[in-house]
Amino acid sequence: MHDDASAGRGGSGAASVPAWLVWPYRRADEDRADTVALGLAVLEPFVRSWLAGARTRADHDSTARRRLLEEVVTGRATVSREAVERAVALGWRLEDWHVGLHVRCDTPAAADRPDTVGTQAGAALARHRVAVHVVAERDGGWALWTSSVRQPAPEEARRLLREVRRALAELPARWRPVAGIGRPHQGPGGLADTLTEARNAARVAAAREFRPAVEHTDELGVSRLLATWQQSDITRAFAETALAPLRDADHAHLLTTLRAFLENGGSSAATARALGLHRNTVAARLRQVRDRLGVDLDDPGHRLALQMACRAVQPPGR
Repeated sequence: MHDDASAGRGGSGAASVPAWLVWPYRRADEDRADTVALGLAVLEPFVRSWLAGARTRADHDSTARRRLLEEVVTGRATVSREAVERAVALGWRLEDWHVGLHVRCDTPAAADRPDTVGTQAGAALARHRVAVHVVAERDGGWALWTSSVRQPAPEEARRLLREVRRALAELPARWRPVAGIGRPHQGPGGLADTLTEARNAARVAAAREFRPAVEHTDELGVSRLLATWQQSDITRAFAETALAPLRDADHAHLLTTLRAFLENGGSSAATARALGLHRNTVAARLRQVRDRLGVDLDDPGHRLALQMACRAVQPPGR
């Protein structure tokens, strides 16, 4: 048989992440394996040195981008010509219309480089036709923004919210990401404003129980209104009655699934991703929820009432 085989010599990367040098060859005979292993051992220090240099350059570039963004945000309409030139070199069109995003994670990726989350978030957004600039911030979050020559149409906000939710759902669940989205603003000062709005919206999203969670600045007023309603005695009384069939220990998994389903806009696929379940499992659980509660989960009014009820009561065991 002539199967491809690999031989390698193990090394170690940053944060104890293993790294491997690998060489494919056709015949898996012992002499060839020894020769390849020896060659890789000779190459290892050179490869390690090259990787260290590349990492240092990347860290320097990341720091430079962060400092430039801080300079733009602080300077607003009085950004220096040198800063503008550096921004142009990076492809930042400061005079355009900007929509800011802020992404952060409850659980940092301990085994990954710090900039991995921002890079992967940007890549996921690109797959959903949202091109963004990404800059790591000092507080462990990531500033992202889109730029356009013309002011975005009102319906663009809804599309962006939908695509950001989809993109965050593609990130590893262990990161527990949240995001906030700002309004469109123009110019360097506008970039500062929209990034501030996005950061504030991300703080609201972080208060949500399920991940990923995304909030848009335009909807924060609605969120505050809903928070007032869900804290009222009437809403709590309704919640206790409406959700009673799901609040015992044997059916806690059904209440968890219902919460995730409602917080993810009634999407079974998004619910499955959020809970780490198969879509068929989610569908089966939702059928049980319908049977036990006697409600139509396809009815928007019923979904809103149940979402208010779920937010008004604490999950079992808390």
